[in-house]
Amino acid sequence: MFATVSGILMALFLNTAGGAWDNAKKYIETGALGGKGSEAHKAAVTGDTMGQRKERQKVKVQ
Repeated sequence: MFATVSGILMALFLNTAGGAWDNAKKYIETGALGGKGSEAHKAAVTGDTMGQRKERQKVKVQ
């Protein structure tokens, strides 16, 4: 039972994480937090890339 609940919560987290990273990257690209080329932008690009991988994996499973 615990494993099922944990799995559902993890799926919900991963489902929203990709979109959150994408929004963060777009926000930084508008000039906030140093804009493009800043450390914040590099981190957001990395997070967005990982989020896209999770989204692709999710689509393949379904």
